Amino acid sequence: MTPAHERMLARLLIIEGTVLLCALPAVAMPTTWMAAIHETLGLGPMPHGPLMEYLTRSLSLVYGLIAPILMTLAWDVDRYRPLIRVVGWLHLVGASILVILDFASGLPLWWLVVEGPIVAGFGLGLLNLTHWSRQSTT
Repeated sequence: MTPAHERMLARLLIIEGTVLLCALPAVAMPTTWMAAIHETLGLGPMPHGPLMEYLTRSLSLVYGLIAPILMTLAWDVDRYRPLIRVVGWLHLVGASILVILDFASGLPLWWLVVEGPIVAGFGLGLLNLTHWSRQSTT
């Protein structure tokens, strides 16, 4: 793997890990704050109840738990290249499903055009960088 590809791949993994870490505060965020953010995003009043509490907090926790994994992959991208490729493909599959879920859930158009494409972009970035790096080492 060329040093330039290694650095770019590591940076991409660290950027995504950092973004995912931003979800951690929501694990313990007061529900009133979550409701205010929900309304500020134009999603109307936030439904309340145990399931909503569980889903919002557990999803934030999962994002926060994935972040250190991505950052660990960034430490040695040459060694973890096969796993990084899997992560890239999972991003593409997940992005496709997110677009369908976002549409079916009635989320605003801006959400649809932002979430799925960003996740897909990270996936394409990971796949392209691992592909280019493999070609440069053969």
